[in-house]
Amino acid sequence: NLNHTSSGINAEYGECQTLCKQTESCVAVVAIPRFKRCILKNLNHTSSVPRKGFIAFELKKQPADKFSNWFVDIQSDEVQRGTNYPKGIITTIDNAKKLSDCKELCLETANCVLVTAVPSIRRCYLRSADHEAAKSQSGFVSLAVQPKTKDNKEKAGKIY
Repeated sequence: NLNHTSSGINAEYGECQTLCKQTESCVAVVAIPRFKRCILKNLNHTSSVPRKGFIAFELKKQPADKFSNWFVDIQSDEVQRGTNYPKGIITTIDNAKKLSDCKELCLETANCVLVTAVPSIRRCYLRSADHEAAKSQSGFVSLAVQPKTKDNKEKAGKIY
């Protein structure tokens, strides 16, 4: 897995993009032509800050929904794509494998009523009823989670 490093890789500017394309986890590059250096970035990189002599660019190697289709393994009208519910975070789960895993963790977590996730970075947020109203936000999916009843069946429910 790629990490962002301060030193980078020795490479000419033209080689930087090729190196990123050849590296599975690379999604962006910062090139420093003056020093013939590249810094390859993975999905965990932060937004770039413009600096004199630096060139930053992102690569669109996969369709935007590639991770979402794999990650969102629950087929239900209750899965809301492009929707986030800010606030009310109980905990954050990094490196989540599937939305159903996040749902199960929510069911096991006190006061958890909602899962929001960012499939592209495989992160889930378990949320309490203190969340704010729904906001349209690209890259997010949301799922209401109702506690199981005594006979171990989920109650049906919607987010309001």
